[in-house]
This record gives sequence, structure tokens and C-alpha cells, in this order.
Amino acid sequence: MSNPSSDDRSTHAGDDLFGALADGTRRRLLRIIYERSPEGIGKEELATELAAVTNDKPVAAVDETERQRAHIECHHRSLPALIDVGLVEETDAETVAATDHPVYGDPNLEPIVAGRTDASSAELDALFAALSDDRRRSILSALGGRRRRLSTAELARAVAALEGGTIERDVDCERVEQVRTSLVHVHLPALSETGLVAYDPDADRVFAENDRFVSAAWLVDESGSRTHAGSETAGRCAEVGAETGVEVRSLEGSEALISLRQS
Repeated sequence: MSNPSSDDRSTHAGDDLFGALADGTRRRLLRIIYERSPEGIGKEELATELAAVTNDKPVAAVDETERQRAHIECHHRSLPALIDVGLVEETDAETVAATDHPVYGDPNLEPIVAGRTDASSAELDALFAALSDDRRRSILSALGGRRRRLSTAELARAVAALEGGTIERDVDCERVEQVRTSLVHVHLPALSETGLVAYDPDADRVFAENDRFVSAAWLVDESGSRTHAGSETAGRCAEVGAETGVEVRSLEGSEALISLRQS
């Protein structure tokens, strides 16, 4: 069975969604719109409120320069990005409102959208930037619910199976090594910096941190594999560190969440 290369990975909708949320100004704008929905808010009023929030002052104290700066930010950068990912819609030429996007019904994302978290803006920027890559979400899915650390080769096999919609024993050794290289040099360092995973490169071990998790619903496409590993191919791939007979669990049935000290 053939396995797709990393260049063949399609863009998951989560890439754009989390990418849009990986920006403090967009999250502030979204919070304002969300609080004023379903009625919506006029675009000019939205820009003024954004200026007030950004400059930490009452709306009445916003000057024209601040208003114009917020207007440009709102209408030329942040608002189009939120509309593009389906979080916001134009109800008429001058009014915008929150859509019925599943984010607003997610018990873990909704508090972040509503601003009910004491996580810093920088923490949220880093978290959502890390989650805006489908391979990183596959890593978190593959690590979910495990009780032991994985080697990078074991993790690479699980990730490759998820991305290929197959079972782990059908992932060939070349594909495992391709994925492992990207994990070691790109994705694991990024996830480690956000605190989503603990990665020890010297010991070649990875595990999910217990205090920050991501809802399974946002991690991988429904076509992703959530099956257990077989030992047939793993035994042939000992040269890249795979171990035989490793059971790879999934997030199926797990209630892992984004839990960034919600207040």
C-alpha cells in the first residue's frame, strides 16, 4: 500500500481556523462581535470598540487617529480573515455578526473566544499558531490518552497512519523516516515550546503534557485512522527506532481539551 509524501498532505480546514485565531487583534475583534450577536454590530462601531479595547480606554476617549488605525486593521486585515474561516458573516453591507460555527458551541474554545481565560495573548498566539498545522494536530491526536512516552519513530508511524487513513502496519519504513525527520526538526520543537507536548531529544521520547490538551474534534479529519499498530512492519523498521508490538491508542472516547486556565 502506498503512503503519501508530506508534499501530498491536503490543507485541513483547521489550518485556516487556528491560523485566524493565532492573532490577538482578531481574537479581540471576534469577542466584540460574539458579544453583540446574534443582532450584530455596525462596522464603524466595531472599529471604534476595537480601538477602545486595543488602547485600554473608554469608547468616548478614542481619538480620530486611533479610530482610523482600528478601521484599517478591522476592515483590511482582521475582519476578512474571520469571514474567510466562517466565524463571522456580513448580515448586510454595514453590519457583521457571529455565525453558527461549531467553535461557539465548543465548551473549550468558546471561553477563549469570549475572553474567559487568564492565559496571556502571547500564550494564545503560540498555542493557535502551533495548532494551525495539520501534522501538529495529528501528533496530538496520536499522543492522546497514552500512559507512556513514545519514541519519535513510534510517533512518526502513528502520525503517518493518521495522515494516510490507514493502519500502522501498512506504513512503510521510508514513510516513517520521512515523517520522523519533520517531527524532530520542525513540529516537536514547536509543540514543546507551547507546552502541548514534552519532548526529550536526548532520550528520544515524547509525551503529551497533562495540563493542556486539545479537543479531539479539532485534531484530525474524520478519515484519519484510529487503529492499533501491528508488529509486522515495525519489526522491519528497527533501524529507525520502531519497536514491535506497540499498541497505538487514539483520542477516540477521550475528552481531551484546550484548557488554558479558563476563568
